[in-house]
Amino acid sequence: MHLFLRRHVGAPAAIIGAITFELCGFNAAWLYWPHVLTLIWAPWLLWAIDRCAHRPGAGNSLLVAASSALVWLGGFPFLSVLVIEMAGLYALVLLITRWRSGD
Repeated sequence: MHLFLRRHVGAPAAIIGAITFELCGFNAAWLYWPHVLTLIWAPWLLWAIDRCAHRPGAGNSLLVAASSALVWLGGFPFLSVLVIEMAGLYALVLLITRWRSGD
């Protein structure tokens, strides 16, 4: 989460955001269950999508594919669908932002 947040906010905010994600009630309550084993890949997927949106290429596309596969293999299908939907919405927002800015 820190790597993803660091791309958009300062270091102190990224550290606090990463700690908040790590210690949120969901992760603390479901520790050692497939729920957390699925959710731990969400920040990596967001980071990979952000990287691919800023520098498109085969390597960054492979990062998106690998992190998506890890989300799907996390072990809790419903949460996998939610994370993939979240990633799709984030990619859509990046696409609309790029389209509106004229890049």
